Amino acid sequence: MKMLKNVLNVLIVLIAGFLIIAAFLPDSYHVEHSVRISQPADSVYDYLIDHRNRRVWDPWIEREPDAVLVLSGPRTGVGASWTWEGRIIGSGSMTIVAVDTGRSIQSRLRFTSPRQSEADIFWLFQPLQDGTEVRWTIEGKLRYPFERFAGLFFERMIGPDFERGLDNLKTVLESGLTE
Repeated sequence: MKMLKNVLNVLIVLIAGFLIIAAFLPDSYHVEHSVRISQPADSVYDYLIDHRNRRVWDPWIEREPDAVLVLSGPRTGVGASWTWEGRIIGSGSMTIVAVDTGRSIQSRLRFTSPRQSEADIFWLFQPLQDGTEVRWTIEGKLRYPFERFAGLFFERMIGPDFERGLDNLKTVLESGLTE
């Protein structure tokens, strides 16, 4: 009986410690990566505002090319949307919610599986003398307590996919394969 009581006390301390630590962890995340592309900002913007181009550069679609993709709403601009469903990449949707033509695109990302969550995606285009700096950002809230611990690893989980996507985008846009 004493051993059971000790085990329960240890479990209570561990759970309490977990919950206390989680309370002090960030309740949001921010992952951002960038690349320089030797194309004008307007060209990069025009390519990214059209969801039909995602099949060419998107790292998650590259991972599961047989995923079901459905475009809806206007072809480009605010309200343009796409949904996906796949065994590997799960399911969700992304809708453009704000644009500053040639400068930025903001989208709302909603995952429905494997777990429900939402995030904001930002594309920023900074004209340079020899091209464009393209910044791709994801931001979202982290629920207490488990997601806050997961948030500690988001850069390692998402960062390589952002790098792959930006590398793909650079290759496509600089090679002239956009037509």
